[in-house]
Amino acid sequence: MSIESTTIEELLQEIRQSYLEAWLYSEGGGWSKPVMVIKPDWQIAFATPLIERFLYPQQSPVGKYLKVLVKEETSSANMCHLKLDAMPYEIRVHPITWWGTQAYLLELRCVQELETQQVTYPMSTQGLPSMDLPSWLVEPGNENVNEVLRQMGERLDADRVSLFSLFSREGRLLVRWQYGWQIQENASEPKPEIRGKTGSLTGWGLDLWENNLKNGGVVQAHVRDLPARQSAILRALHIRSLMVIPVFVRGAWWGILQIDACASEKTWSEEEIYYARAIAGQLGAILLNQDARNALSNLFKHQVEAHEKAMLLFEATLTLSSIMDWEVALDRALSLLYKIIQFDWGSIVWLERDNLVVLRVLDLARAATKLQRTPPIPPITVDRVPFLTPLLGEGKPVLIQDTLNEPTWVSFEQGTRIRSWMGIPVCFGEQVVGFLSLGRNEPLGFEEESLDIALAYARAIGRVLQNARLFDEVAHALVSEQRLNEISREINSTSDLGSMLQSVLRLTTQLVSADMGTVGLYNPEDEVVLIASTYNLPRPIFQTRLTKGQGVVWEVLINKTPLVLREYAEHPQALDEWVHMGAHGYLGVPLIAGDEVLGVLNLFKLSPLRDFSERDRILAEMVGRQVGIAIQNIRRFEQAQRLATRDALTGLFTRRHFFEIARLEFERSRRYQRPMAIILMDVDNLKPINDTYGHLVGDMVLQRVAQTCLKLLRQMDVIGRFGGDEFIALLPEANQEQAVQIAERLREAIVHNPLAVSGKEIPISVSQGVAVLNWSFKSVEQLVQFADLALNKAKQAGKNQVLVWNP
Repeated sequence: MSIESTTIEELLQEIRQSYLEAWLYSEGGGWSKPVMVIKPDWQIAFATPLIERFLYPQQSPVGKYLKVLVKEETSSANMCHLKLDAMPYEIRVHPITWWGTQAYLLELRCVQELETQQVTYPMSTQGLPSMDLPSWLVEPGNENVNEVLRQMGERLDADRVSLFSLFSREGRLLVRWQYGWQIQENASEPKPEIRGKTGSLTGWGLDLWENNLKNGGVVQAHVRDLPARQSAILRALHIRSLMVIPVFVRGAWWGILQIDACASEKTWSEEEIYYARAIAGQLGAILLNQDARNALSNLFKHQVEAHEKAMLLFEATLTLSSIMDWEVALDRALSLLYKIIQFDWGSIVWLERDNLVVLRVLDLARAATKLQRTPPIPPITVDRVPFLTPLLGEGKPVLIQDTLNEPTWVSFEQGTRIRSWMGIPVCFGEQVVGFLSLGRNEPLGFEEESLDIALAYARAIGRVLQNARLFDEVAHALVSEQRLNEISREINSTSDLGSMLQSVLRLTTQLVSADMGTVGLYNPEDEVVLIASTYNLPRPIFQTRLTKGQGVVWEVLINKTPLVLREYAEHPQALDEWVHMGAHGYLGVPLIAGDEVLGVLNLFKLSPLRDFSERDRILAEMVGRQVGIAIQNIRRFEQAQRLATRDALTGLFTRRHFFEIARLEFERSRRYQRPMAIILMDVDNLKPINDTYGHLVGDMVLQRVAQTCLKLLRQMDVIGRFGGDEFIALLPEANQEQAVQIAERLREAIVHNPLAVSGKEIPISVSQGVAVLNWSFKSVEQLVQFADLALNKAKQAGKNQVLVWNP
């Protein structure tokens, strides 16, 4: 046989062109069983005819091997030499009997490496006896590893056969039990159970042969001949003799095949060692096939899972897209995401200025899963979370597989120990407005592909929340319009200033989503602001007077422009009382009519995270102008009403208005048979005062008498100016005795309160006539007539006295 190739690649090409394929050719003619190839270190590998279980080129201590079959008949001890990659190789062909069929065993090895490393073969193929290999070696598709190990154990007269896999952890080579068979015996002391165990080579007592096994060597030994440490470890496993064979998959040292003799010592023959090598090679091929099948199965499973997640993602985004309410969208977002991506703790975090605020929390690690709205988690400033810079600044997702390895990690989840974390940006267009915060309690809790799924879901959430916010803004605009109309109706429906201010303050507070508010009215004469109305304040401050410069309201009054504060307490004129009430956001609007400032509308928010917007300022300013005009109109109406019902000199009711009230009270007293009295009063000696001091002083006397009466009369009493120097008082619920007492109290107070003019005291006195309601009276005028008769008698009797009319 002559091969002219100079490289391994050319050799493979020549094999394909010469129809030299990975099959075994028998002397009977035609293709038959799979080829069996020996590596230079005598490890056996196989290929089956149903699938291309080709051996990959591998590096071993004695060179490289290939899976080669000869298409022409080959005689015994046939050999050819060739150079591959400038290295001398030789191919040996040895005849064997394979289940009654003459076949050939092929070997490819590097002569130079063999000579240099002086490798000693544990056995020779010269004179290899004819042997029948078990049927599972030639039956394609049989890959029951445990069955293979059972047949192997029975064939080699072993007590236990185990297959271990190798893996590395922190630089240490560890072994893990994967498959095994153990003989059934009736011994009273069973062998130690090693199924599923994991340990180091040292722990298993195999480290003595690590280099030999790594290089493809086979080890068999009696435990009594080993060093004390290895001997003690293996004796604890009831092992007396053992054979250890490396298992290679794709040219890499995959694991160890260990045959144990426990009942007695045993030395295995060359034929049995060869057989064990063949088994190790077959197991390598089986494991390779299993890896391929597992990879294909995992790929299919991954595709199925990806399809399922895609469908869940589609359904979740479809569900979200049907939600138009902001709060409902926030409530549903995390629970829908959990159906797609598993997490232990999830939250929606929103960017509020320079703070990160947690809006929703879904804690799945606890037994009672509950969605928390506005959870009690304090805001975190952006500068405290530098690991979020790619997310907040560039809109990129962030995945931390182990938070213990992230020095800048700050948890948003109070009371939980998050080990792996994922942050997914939520955007309105290109602007990052928040993010989804997902955590697992163990490291490496999220796969890389979860980022893409979560990012697609976050985009959908961003669109839904943006639409919900727009919908809320439209709905809020409609509500605002309704509130403005309602405020206008309240302003125009009443002429009572206090009632109007209270209603408007309540509606305006709701209009701009404030928490509490006040209305202060400006008194330019005293230069004070009087708190005339309050809404939702925790403590009453009604009628509080704020002198000039006291409080933020004066800045609004002086500048005649609205004032918006993010933090009320930071203003130098902030009132401690309002700070203690919890005021944070502040909106102050002047109440203006023309160029005149009549007061200030003060609105407060109690949360440091809720600010007044520009839209709130515009709406409140509109209300302020309407209220200013309304206050001006009400005051003008009250002034006109006073002019019509009040005496310009004394401020008492006019005679006409007094009788309007008196007639109503007269009818009420008669209907319910309640007492009532009339006092008719005349100022004594007013004409001499006018003649002596002038009419201005006389007017001052009348004003002094009127003020005294207003001060001393009861709240239910009604007093008016009856004539030039006469006054009349109506006393509801007063009998004759009570009426006389009231009249005497007025007389004495007036007498003891003279008028001082130009250093002189002008004495003042009054004469009074009292008449009490009699059920025979038909009108209030009749009662006044009898009071007038009593007054005349008092004046005739010497003035400065009270007389009662008696029929």
